[in-house]
Amino acid sequence: MILVRKRWTRFLPAFIALAFSGGCLNAADPGGNVLGRIVVRVSDQNNVGVQDIALDLMLTNRQTIWRTARTGTDGTAQFASNEGGVILQNYIVRVHLTPQWQFASGNANDKPVTPIGGETVTIEFKLEPVVIGGT
Repeated sequence: MILVRKRWTRFLPAFIALAFSGGCLNAADPGGNVLGRIVVRVSDQNNVGVQDIALDLMLTNRQTIWRTARTGTDGTAQFASNEGGVILQNYIVRVHLTPQWQFASGNANDKPVTPIGGETVTIEFKLEPVVIGGT
């Protein structure tokens, strides 16, 4: 009996590690909610990233702002990047245009998105410069 117990106990750390690793495959917040990442890419008609565009991640009621972000020099932003991502639920991404930009033809605001646990979902918006005056 003692021999069997000793053999089993040498594998105990491996069993414990295996048991806990299954619950840690996806990023989770302190409350244990599985998280997913949402990245927004805002670019112009030449596929160059547009910097300093404010973004809202809203709940589907379009009234509750869940997170905000602003595009960097490469035209991308990630919601809740410092928190490891966002809770898995349906959202709407809203772009706040600056006076210099408008949506490119065929593009619209308020795009729906649903993150996937442990993965990155990318939403893209195309903008074009506003032409003032001229012909």
